[in-house]
Amino acid sequence: ESQSNNQQKNNNGIPKNNEALSFGDPSCVVKMESGVLDGKWRRRGEKLHRTTVGTTYETMSLYASACASGRIHLHSLENNNPQSWTLSHLTSSEKTSSGEETSLCLSLAWNDFIMDGCNDNFSNAVSDRIVSSYSNGTVAMH
Repeated sequence: ESQSNNQQKNNNGIPKNNEALSFGDPSCVVKMESGVLDGKWRRRGEKLHRTTVGTTYETMSLYASACASGRIHLHSLENNNPQSWTLSHLTSSEKTSSGEETSLCLSLAWNDFIMDGCNDNFSNAVSDRIVSSYSNGTVAMH
């Protein structure tokens, strides 16, 4: 069977050597204290702020990473200019106390998909939770 433009294609019909699908140089590299085992973007981009004046919404792209140290790190994505993005560290979970076994944080998930599409105050307040699983067999809600 003849291939158009002499390009080899995979089973899905996608060209095997498609330059549009290649990786470029990393634009932002964040050094962590240990290996990153999982990472998730928060799906919802709005964060609720209640003040005495009223309620406002701020657009904020958040990324959480699960690390071999057992900690979760939270970063925000900031657009410095049209070609430059930065992941800025916001906070980290606490390390386990010295008496406890250190466990790997294996995976995490935001619960923002539960009420995706809802615009009420409750759904925005609830969406800022992370559930994580650990190598010692525990699951935690943060």
